[in-house]
Amino acid sequence: MKNKLRILCLILALLPLMLLAACSATKDGVSLKSEKSLKNYAQEKCPSCTFIRYETEKYKHTAYFTDDRCGFEFAVSSEVSEQYFDGAKAGYDERTDNGWHIAYYNYVLDSIKEQSDSICRKYDITFEREKTPPTIVFLNLKSNKPYSQLKDGLVELGEAVKKADVYGKYTDFDMRVTPASEKYGTFYAFYRFKDGRTGEYNDWQAYRFMDFAEQQLGVKCTLDKAEKVKLSEVPGIEKTTGYENSNKNKEIGVYYFTTENGEKKFIADYRSPYPKYYIQDVK
Repeated sequence: MKNKLRILCLILALLPLMLLAACSATKDGVSLKSEKSLKNYAQEKCPSCTFIRYETEKYKHTAYFTDDRCGFEFAVSSEVSEQYFDGAKAGYDERTDNGWHIAYYNYVLDSIKEQSDSICRKYDITFEREKTPPTIVFLNLKSNKPYSQLKDGLVELGEAVKKADVYGKYTDFDMRVTPASEKYGTFYAFYRFKDGRTGEYNDWQAYRFMDFAEQQLGVKCTLDKAEKVKLSEVPGIEKTTGYENSNKNKEIGVYYFTTENGEKKFIADYRSPYPKYYIQDVK
């Protein structure tokens, strides 16, 4: 046991030195990707594209391409990047940036700009483009209108994006509306590209749990109803591992649904065992 502890301590002590060894101490010691390497990278990581040109700077090499299907230009670059360990600079290393994703995002929005501008004016909606490739949320919309007055606009904008998204990259994304009067606020309305559903925040939670149910069961699930109940009132929950240490009076979401096979089930906002949610048949 003592020997194992000594080895662990030695590894922890040497870790910073190992990280430093993996990086160059100077910018000039970093090896950047060549034109051929960047072409190979684009061929492996991006949809079909055509090489345009190659440019070099002292600490950055960039290859430019056009997307064969959509025609937009994008760059793949290899550059010197500062590396940090525990808050301190640990040297420099090579970083490859794939510009296809942000270029495609802008292509989709450019394709519908006239239409989206008209929709936003009509429904009093604003948005700013993301500066980096979006994850989960395609657009963060702003408005002070209630959801009832935004619903049709969200559907129109969502359908326009879906039509322009020829690669289907945003199928599992959504758009969310936060109050324009608040700099930071919780979204109160949404649109899902996956199924065209739109609603208020509580509806978003319910559809989100349908996604979880589908992932766990491997079948299509349709929401029937949602409710909030005490943890102790969820059928069969007391038999799960960890229940004895839970707050039994805490209210959690319970979502009732029907599978594509006609089975009636529910999914609770309770993980047991982690990371799966608690799913049972409705009796």
